[in-house]
Amino acid sequence: MINILIVDDKDENLYLLQSMLDMNGFKTISARNGNEALHLMRNNIPDLIITDILMPVMDGFTLCRECKKDERLKNIPFFFYTATYTDERDRDYALGLGADMFILKPQEPDEFLKIINDFLSEINAKKIISRKYIEYPEEIDLKEYNSVLIRKIEDKMLQSDKAEKQLKQYSEKLEKEILESREKEESLRASQELFKTLTQVSPVGIFQTTADGNTTYVNPKWCELTGLEPNDALGNGWLKAVHPDDVVTLSEKWSTESTKGVESKAEYRFLKADGNIVWVLGNAVPVFKGKKLSGYIGTVTDITERKIAEDKLKKSQLQLSNALRAAHLGPWEYDIKNDQFIFNDLFYAIFKTSADSVGGYSMKSEEYTRRFVHPDDITMIQDKIRNAIRLGGSDYSKQLEHRFISSEGEVGYITASFSAITNKQGSVISVFGVNQDITELRKMRDKIYESEIYYRTLFEGANDAILIMSEDVFVECNEKTISMFGCDTKEDIINHHPWEFSPLVQPDGFNSKEKASGLINTALYGSPQRFYWKHSRKNGDLFDAEISLCRINIGKKSFVQSLVTDISDRKKAEEDLIVAKEKAEESDKLKTAFLHNISHEVRTPMNAIIGFSDLIVNPALTPDVRNDFVQIIVKSSHQLLSIIDQIVNMATIEAGQEKIYEKEISLNSVLKLVFEQFHPEAESKNISLECKTSLPDNEDMIITDETKLIQVITNLVSNALKFTRQGSVTFGYDVKDKYLEFFIKDTGIGIPEEIHEAIFERFRQAESNLNREYGGAGLGLSISKAYVELLGGKIWLESKPMAGSIFYFNITYKKRT
Repeated sequence: MINILIVDDKDENLYLLQSMLDMNGFKTISARNGNEALHLMRNNIPDLIITDILMPVMDGFTLCRECKKDERLKNIPFFFYTATYTDERDRDYALGLGADMFILKPQEPDEFLKIINDFLSEINAKKIISRKYIEYPEEIDLKEYNSVLIRKIEDKMLQSDKAEKQLKQYSEKLEKEILESREKEESLRASQELFKTLTQVSPVGIFQTTADGNTTYVNPKWCELTGLEPNDALGNGWLKAVHPDDVVTLSEKWSTESTKGVESKAEYRFLKADGNIVWVLGNAVPVFKGKKLSGYIGTVTDITERKIAEDKLKKSQLQLSNALRAAHLGPWEYDIKNDQFIFNDLFYAIFKTSADSVGGYSMKSEEYTRRFVHPDDITMIQDKIRNAIRLGGSDYSKQLEHRFISSEGEVGYITASFSAITNKQGSVISVFGVNQDITELRKMRDKIYESEIYYRTLFEGANDAILIMSEDVFVECNEKTISMFGCDTKEDIINHHPWEFSPLVQPDGFNSKEKASGLINTALYGSPQRFYWKHSRKNGDLFDAEISLCRINIGKKSFVQSLVTDISDRKKAEEDLIVAKEKAEESDKLKTAFLHNISHEVRTPMNAIIGFSDLIVNPALTPDVRNDFVQIIVKSSHQLLSIIDQIVNMATIEAGQEKIYEKEISLNSVLKLVFEQFHPEAESKNISLECKTSLPDNEDMIITDETKLIQVITNLVSNALKFTRQGSVTFGYDVKDKYLEFFIKDTGIGIPEEIHEAIFERFRQAESNLNREYGGAGLGLSISKAYVELLGGKIWLESKPMAGSIFYFNITYKKRT
């Protein structure tokens, strides 16, 4: 089977190429950069190499050059497969290095496979001889290499700019969606709070049930009417409060109507534990989600007083109906059989007329309503009379008010009380009634009622708490006061002192009782007062309030009216605004510092590349000096590639496009590879570098994303070496239950505790001035944090200035199955 090595730093590219080649009978191995590829080829020489060009650590051009110089590797067919093609010279340079193919991305799978198969067939048929590496003079080769590399870096930076613009557009769209979502959530929360408040202070009982009729909620008023605790009412427990004589009828009615999903109404009794009976009117309406019944919401209204009044009225009306026959209050009788109304003189006096003026003491119903009833009330009276006849009986009675027109054309009001009169067989033969002129009473009552409704509406509908005080005691309050102070009823407030709802000492240091008494007295005997106050709710929670006190006179007595406005939200909004402003200023400073820093970081290696590329062509240079210049250029190129790669990685993370590609790896081998990578640097700085592993080599196989794990460890070890002047750097891992916990310990400069969290933010560093000693783009720890979280873990540190640092991170421990 043909073995193909694929080299690319992008996981998605590796995945696509491996999938396509594996499905077509090839065996593939993969590497993320040239250095990793050379390491793999030491033990497993492939039949074909397919590589990208721009990669961290070692690019594709360098990999090709190294292969062609190696006697064991120089005859392996070498393909370049790249998307960053900017110039025909790139292809010429690649072929000059000894590459056999220079293929541009993307290629159709069939066409790509055909190129590979045709090439391998011709190789086997010996029609093609693998290209040889053309070794140019070093200065020419290096200049051409730098020229090609710079073109590709510029192209990749253009791609990065495009990705950054797309990320910005996506971020703006995401911010807008988040804002809209928050507004919807806030609206829903406000609706829920309003419903909760209304049910808590509602003057009627409220209950909620499931679709099958089982109770899930009752409000305080319902509990007050029944005498049950809320939990006792759940399910069918509410039936325990129903009067035994009503249980069967009510439960059957409720079961039938809730099964049908229709509205249910009923009058029934609650029997409380103390023996008191409460009559209620129950009304439950179905609630649907789409077309499916989700439950019921209902009310129970106390109608005890109405029921008592109805019973009394039924008993007294029979007596009253006969007594009114002899009374002089404007009695009348309607003879059903003859359709005749019969009156007396007192009846006519109400209308300021007489029997002589209207032609006698009787008249047809049509004439009566035309002469004496206001046109707009005729239909109502006729309906009432018909009902009296239809529903008649010795116990039937009715009372109504209607308008009349006097003989002088004035409009007045009458209270008409009437009852049906039956014969021995129970048939209604007449309707008896008595009228009373209530015109003046109605006018006075309407004025009082309108005034009371007006002021009560203003009082109860106010958005602020309104309290009335006599001396230092509350004597009245509105409904807003109850909710604002977290109380259940007005009784929790009435007859209490203001300082009972305040902390003992106010923020300005004054005693609440002394200060409140002084302000109330000043408002009562002096001038109105306005001030800020710290109040407490019934549950002990404090809130900020703005208080206005003024004197009001009711009759001959003076009171103090207190207007309380809850300004907690306003205060919080002001505090949030200050915090937001500080965060925005800090973010702007970080962004500015990052831009200055990244500009410096990019210019430094670019200046080295350009400067030493110009110097290296000087023929007067000695080989040693020229080699030093070459090493500086190569090191600067790798540094520049690393910076660009970090920026691209961060853009990918911010866009949510970073993926996890897990596979089976040797954990100890990964750490040894990192150790080998950094050991020369540590030796050059005279720093002791140590690697510790907890698992034996025969048990160290785990499942994870090798590339991301290596990058996190590499970033942290690199930082440890960077910030350590002398001493040691130790890294390794321990097994902690379901996690692998990694540690990187150094004896470096340390990090102040107050910025332990901040250094993991984008663009943050422990010291951020432009001319700092250590350099760096400030993205390494942010990328590491994002990768660790993608691997199912977290990252943290322990450090103090000049006492070294220990960075920890963990990942999910997935053993080989």
